[in-house]
Amino acid sequence: MKKVILFAICASFLISPIYSDGFKDFQTKQAKELEAFKKEEAQKRKNYEQKQLEKYKKFKTKKQQEFDAYRRSVNEKFAEMLKKQWTKREKKAAIPVPKKKEPPKPYVKKDDKQSPAVKLSYAKIVNDGDYDNPAPIAPVAKPVAGGDPIMQRNAGGDPIMESEDAGQMQITITIEQPYNFVYHGRTCKASFYDSMRFSLPEVSETAISEVWKKLSEEDFDMLLSDCFDLKDDLRLGDWGYIDMLRVMSEHFLGKESNEAVLLQMYILAQSGYKVRLARTGDKLILLVPFRTDLYTYSYFMLGDGKKYYILDREGRGQSRYYYIMEQSFPREKTASLKMPGTPRLGQEIGTQKLFQSRRYQDTFAQVLTNKNLIDFFNDYPVSSNWDDYVRTSLSDEIKNALYPVLRAQINGKTKLEAANILINFVQTAFNYMTDGDQFGYERPLFGDEIFYYPYSDCEDRSILFAILVRELLGLDVVLLLYPQHLATAVNFGNEEVYGSYFNIDGKKYVISDPTYIGAPVGECMPQYQNSSATIIHI
Repeated sequence: MKKVILFAICASFLISPIYSDGFKDFQTKQAKELEAFKKEEAQKRKNYEQKQLEKYKKFKTKKQQEFDAYRRSVNEKFAEMLKKQWTKREKKAAIPVPKKKEPPKPYVKKDDKQSPAVKLSYAKIVNDGDYDNPAPIAPVAKPVAGGDPIMQRNAGGDPIMESEDAGQMQITITIEQPYNFVYHGRTCKASFYDSMRFSLPEVSETAISEVWKKLSEEDFDMLLSDCFDLKDDLRLGDWGYIDMLRVMSEHFLGKESNEAVLLQMYILAQSGYKVRLARTGDKLILLVPFRTDLYTYSYFMLGDGKKYYILDREGRGQSRYYYIMEQSFPREKTASLKMPGTPRLGQEIGTQKLFQSRRYQDTFAQVLTNKNLIDFFNDYPVSSNWDDYVRTSLSDEIKNALYPVLRAQINGKTKLEAANILINFVQTAFNYMTDGDQFGYERPLFGDEIFYYPYSDCEDRSILFAILVRELLGLDVVLLLYPQHLATAVNFGNEEVYGSYFNIDGKKYVISDPTYIGAPVGECMPQYQNSSATIIHI
């Protein structure tokens, strides 16, 4: 038996190297075949993707050509419509900012007793409307990098050439440099060259029509593309875009010039906005309708039933009667005062200020504001759409200073505990004053402005609190509009929270008043317990 076992062991040692070498060869062969298969499949995939890319490029080129042809056709027809007799209209007086009587001092909770929780009533719910951004009349393709430079050309369109002698011709090519302009501290690049300058010899239908044809030429396509990009890059929204185009056009073609107004009108029309031209004497005026009333701006009621506002800043809109071009441009949409977020403007840092919660002493932050952003907001029209202010949020500068501090304080807390920390910060870190006393008129503040101006009121604090709860706690917030007051209510989801509340669409929203000083979440100001609020969804 021992001999059998010994023989088996010896045999296994003899066979093992042979088996091992053969298996290794087999593995190596399999690995090579697998690698070759992978390379073959990768090459097939690459060839397929290349063919698909070539198809897409051809499709894109064809579609771009179709769009270009369509846009040229549209502008050609529109230029002809500009020749028609403009309509004489009477200007309407500006709508003043609505006055709202506010209490001279905020209401202070006088004790720590918790008020009974009651179900509160509301009159109606206001939902966000359709505020989609207008789309350009057609996409404008940017020239491929490395293309032909902009050259000085003769009247026939050929490059300027100089002759050194009878036997030689030397071509002198002058490359033009595009203009840059500054918008609220941000240097903006736009493809406008000296060769693109134009003049409007007179303010007549025929003259304007001829200039429109010039603007419709390919020379201005790159400028249009740059403007579309700037709107997105600077995160301007409709109002900011309109204002940026005014600054750009006046920089290129002269302040208060008719040429600047016409260029602004042309770019806005190509950008998909509903705009009109008016003339008074020898001056052109831009008219723009908005989806909400624009307070303090004179306007015209035109045939489509919309208010077209005079956005002139230099006092050119002082006449009573105007001649207005009422022809519509294809695919035009009405502008909105909503913004996609806080605009990205140049940096001009102001004075640092300290903001500290009274109850939670460790909740404090040193905050700097951007003067360019404050100036932008200062020129922004007053809106009664409170959710617009919340959606605009805070600038990155303020978030970087404030949010780490607040996150450290609310970390590990329940949603209710965190919300109480935030509401006390908003209630006590800012000084109260009505808009009438601080500005002389009603003026809601954007989030950044609350940290800039010395005082704030109930609207401003509700706006800020709603921003903080949405972004730091991820909770749904609604605004509560009373005849003389603005507050908020928060949906805490599955967390049970005691306090006065609203039942909105089957969900519980607990009242949270940033102006009821010292009151925690769930406390309603006594004077509003029996009042019906308007619920504003954000």
